[in-house]
Amino acid sequence: MASMLGYDSGAHVSSRHTIVRRYRPMTDSDWSHIPEVEIKKKLPLVDNLDYIAQVKYRNQEGMAVCSIFDHSDWQIKHIAEHIADGRNTPGLAVISANSFPKLEVTPDIKGRYCSIATWLPSMSLKEYLRNKDSTERNKLLPVIAFQLISAIRYLGSMEFYYSNIGPESIRIRDGMADGVPYVILTDLHMITGVYKERYGTLSITTPQGNEPEGYENERGYRPPEDYRASDDDNMHTISARKRISWMLGATIYDALAGVPPYGFTKTSTGITPWKDGELENVMLGLKTSNQTCLPAEISNPHLDTLMENMMTCFAGNRSTISELNLELVEKLADGSNIKLANEGIIKGTLSMAGAALDLINPFTRHHESTTKVPGSQQAHKI
Repeated sequence: MASMLGYDSGAHVSSRHTIVRRYRPMTDSDWSHIPEVEIKKKLPLVDNLDYIAQVKYRNQEGMAVCSIFDHSDWQIKHIAEHIADGRNTPGLAVISANSFPKLEVTPDIKGRYCSIATWLPSMSLKEYLRNKDSTERNKLLPVIAFQLISAIRYLGSMEFYYSNIGPESIRIRDGMADGVPYVILTDLHMITGVYKERYGTLSITTPQGNEPEGYENERGYRPPEDYRASDDDNMHTISARKRISWMLGATIYDALAGVPPYGFTKTSTGITPWKDGELENVMLGLKTSNQTCLPAEISNPHLDTLMENMMTCFAGNRSTISELNLELVEKLADGSNIKLANEGIIKGTLSMAGAALDLINPFTRHHESTTKVPGSQQAHKI
């Protein structure tokens, strides 16, 4: 959500609503002089970007983004330069540069810094799961979650982090010879950080949950700490690592249940958004809860325990992706043919002692005291 990070220095960034409008709005035709670019769909703006679109570049699916800020340009190029330098975690999925977009071109257009990133042939997670029943979803989602956790840990080994993630950020390569649905994480422009530079406090300033939504993935996926009770809280910062843990958990939940964990009610006749103000009120009430905010029990017990940790209501008690119990994460791949990392193929020179320190005890849900919310699936198992 924020294009720059605030670290221990106390430096923060303003919200995406403060983009300087010194230039006329970009149009699709502004790309006409770039060879082999086809604009497919213009997307809502996020961060300090003033143009985002799904594209085809040289017959590869991808994303085009533009910004008037040189830092956004530097960040994308910096991530792309190092995306192949991450460290795989032993026992987790093998992650490589092919698990993320490839930066293709970085043209200057109408005074803006622009870029196109593409990815391997694939389909969105939503499209992949669209016609699959609950039995198929429960079989496929653990190995998909396994790869997502592995990929975010891979980024974290370089001190890179997603500022936002949702169902449209995840693509699946299907029909592979080994029968495994392989994950690609898109949205190169949503990855931030400085290679191998570790900061004790990593926080971002975000538009609040009770502000108008500006990105189609956000409603129902955002954590309780995104919401504020008063307009007086103008400089609201939260942990980037804990926030993305929630958003990944919410995205996996949506993939299983067919509806985000909050903001919607699913019935036999369809999916209905909550009334105006209801989502905000519920999330404000959950901000200080010590319980899990996972609305329903998940059939896979390993994924259920991990999701409880990722969706703990109070951010201070929530596990980051790097803090999840590795033994439980590894069990998500049981029975699949997915290739696992071992110490012989680990990249980088970081100490392996860090992996051992990441282990924590899984959070135990007390079903009788778990917070119940309007429209939740609490009484069901998914």
